[in-house]
Amino acid sequence: MKPRHLFLAFVAAFFAALFLMPEYDFHGLSQGVYYYKVSAKSLSGIIEKFEPVFFKEGMYGSVMVEEDDCDGLGCDKSLYTINGKTYELPFGKTFSGNAKHLSVNGATQCSSLREDMVTETLLGGLPIILHDNPKNALNIGLGCGVSLGVLEEYPLQSIDSIEIDSAVVEASSYFNDVHGNALDDPRSNLYLTDARNYLLTTEKKYDIIVNTPPVPLSTEISNLYSVEFMQLMKERLNEKGIVAQYLTVGLFNSPENDLKPFKVYYKTFQSVFPHVRGYLSYTLSPGKVEVDGQGNIVVSEYTLNPGEMVLIGSQKPISLSQEGIDKRMRQRMPESFAKVKIESLKGYYMFNEKDLEGLADETIPLNTDDMPIIEFAIARNARFQEGSMVESLLAEFIKGKRGGKTK
Repeated sequence: MKPRHLFLAFVAAFFAALFLMPEYDFHGLSQGVYYYKVSAKSLSGIIEKFEPVFFKEGMYGSVMVEEDDCDGLGCDKSLYTINGKTYELPFGKTFSGNAKHLSVNGATQCSSLREDMVTETLLGGLPIILHDNPKNALNIGLGCGVSLGVLEEYPLQSIDSIEIDSAVVEASSYFNDVHGNALDDPRSNLYLTDARNYLLTTEKKYDIIVNTPPVPLSTEISNLYSVEFMQLMKERLNEKGIVAQYLTVGLFNSPENDLKPFKVYYKTFQSVFPHVRGYLSYTLSPGKVEVDGQGNIVVSEYTLNPGEMVLIGSQKPISLSQEGIDKRMRQRMPESFAKVKIESLKGYYMFNEKDLEGLADETIPLNTDDMPIIEFAIARNARFQEGSMVESLLAEFIKGKRGGKTK
């Protein structure tokens, strides 16, 4: 074959392959099968159930927002059919609106689901409640923008947000109905930069720092969980400043009731912030639904659905009573907590540093930049998504410390 004919055949084959090639399935390839235990059948069901409304290749991965309209019925309610009659209960997937998820490389970072909304509200609301007189705040990790929106309910003078990826900023606009257009607040200042670089170079100090890093599955993320980063946050806090730290669910799951990943992180956090309070987010769903004698639907039993954990750290002890905390919640954050149906924070409080004294002894190492134990623990435990949860093990430890009584 002559070179000219060979070249033309190559060009024809190239364009034929280009037009006949299967369409790039960004939706299916962005479901995080490397992290979640997802079978081919389950993956097919997820793809059919959720509609991608935003997709962009960001600086550090594929950023996607998916939405589920719950078959057109709305995600904020559940339908129950008893004896042929259909009843409606306000225990759906969300507190209002459709269910939306923001993921990076398939790993969900935030959502409008009930359990995530409780976590985000605790992250933004707890430091506002526990600080005596906060003036400003730093929000590390924009995500869906929910924690920022919660912070804005209180009359802070300024709120700075750090987000490294502009694609995440774009994705957060799909949650404007959830966080109330948080970035449009005149007190809100967005910085597109790396959080560590920002803390290293700024001279500004804050009363509150809310740290919501993604799951530490890579080096550029895991350094937001190290003792060196905790020290940076401490240096940027005022004397009575408070840190609210998101604790990823990956630190909860373990193959053999193993507390070590949590112990490593807790010891790392407490080595910098000696006074710690732990709060566990959760939601309730109907466990048993019945109809009473008057024909009204009644929920007689509830199922508790645990979410993530929020750690509160400070240099000074927080001496508020539970009654004082609830009073401040109603005074300072009435709308945000009412939105997620929280009437009292008593049931969400789990421990303080005295409760966990002795949990992490000298054999437990710190999570450092040079020894990022958390990064590898998360990756190892990813396959144990159905494993035991740390909160039950901590509850037993705390119960023993309190002589068989829990708060």
